Amino acid sequence: MAKKFGQKFLSNHTHYSPTDPDAKISTKPGKPRQLNYAGQLAVDDKHHVITGACASTAGSKDSAIFSEIMNQTLANFKGNEMQIDQVLADAGYSSGDSLQYCEDNNIDAWIPNFWSIQTRT
Repeated sequence: MAKKFGQKFLSNHTHYSPTDPDAKISTKPGKPRQLNYAGQLAVDDKHHVITGACASTAGSKDSAIFSEIMNQTLANFKGNEMQIDQVLADAGYSSGDSLQYCEDNNIDAWIPNFWSIQTRT
């Protein structure tokens, strides 16, 4: 949905960067719409170490990036002869694909159901 500024609309259909066409319009409450990327981090909560990082286009769902950040994290752990038994993520990562990924990799997932969060508010 585009936001109207005077007589102009600011959306991915009307605005792009000729030097970085992959940047997309992002929105956050209280922040102006602008062309951005979104960053994702995986962190070992016991040792407070970043175990994976990636960037995606703004506006993409976190759940669509879950397997990418997890693949990177699993590879980093394997390279250090470690394994992941559990993952904790916020409701933005909630999807059937995310849960299936965890099941396929024998990882206990602690991801709130996005639908149940929406119905409580």
